[in-house]
Amino acid sequence: MPVESSSNSYCTGSQLLDYHDARLVGDLLSDAETRIAEGSIPTNPKVLAALRRASGDLESAALVGGRYKVTDLETLTGNALEYRIGLVADLAFWHLTKRRFPATKIEDVTGAQQAMDTLELLRTGERIFGVVEVMEAHNMGTVDVSQPVDRRPTTVQMARRFFGRRNHEE
Repeated sequence: MPVESSSNSYCTGSQLLDYHDARLVGDLLSDAETRIAEGSIPTNPKVLAALRRASGDLESAALVGGRYKVTDLETLTGNALEYRIGLVADLAFWHLTKRRFPATKIEDVTGAQQAMDTLELLRTGERIFGVVEVMEAHNMGTVDVSQPVDRRPTTVQMARRFFGRRNHEE
């Protein structure tokens, strides 16, 4: 059974350039030692493929365990949206770097190691996006509201059966 997946990447080519220098990206795209022009980078097929792969990486980590749905990732707003865009941009930059320089270590690529670490934290649930259902699922506290506070048994009353009787008690 196929897993639900978005048909769009979670970061555009223009947004990639907000996070990574266009000159570096242009150099990574070139196979002929000629830098790709900045204006053509956002629609370059290699960029779009890297963004789709990075988006797949994000989905792979975020959808595990049913914490998120594709619609959750697509409808993020505010800071969570920008966080998602930056994460996908860093992953796409890593994929572009690996494509051009396969022997490059992940530690040597700006943002790549942090992005991979973040994916692992998302996968395990230690890091979350600001989705109400996920945030509420992490709230493990419960409050007994069956009785008013002044009528609830105190610790002494609950532990009474463990101790002997006192002289002044009935």
